[in-house]
Amino acid sequence: MKAPGGFAIVVTLDDPIWRDRPLASSVPVRFRGWARRDAAAFYLTELAKGILSGELSVRSGQSEVAVATAEFMTLDIEVRQRKRGTRVDVKIKWPKRSGPRGAA
Repeated sequence: MKAPGGFAIVVTLDDPIWRDRPLASSVPVRFRGWARRDAAAFYLTELAKGILSGELSVRSGQSEVAVATAEFMTLDIEVRQRKRGTRVDVKIKWPKRSGPRGAA
């Protein structure tokens, strides 16, 4: 099953193993719209915190999904300036974790 935006839903936070666990930094599954500079910086900071901690909490409506990050990832940053404005695209990709290390 996939959430809007293409994130695969693996585990929901309603699961008993997640109930008493503190949530990772949480970001919306998709955000598009006008935001103040401080709000944009907040979302990027939350994303960075989740990546650094190894777990990102993604919100879609009323549900949240934990997404495990990998140690190594592909980072693609592109900045374009045009007459109408400046655009910064950030794309981060990592392979899906298969389970605990050493698990056969």
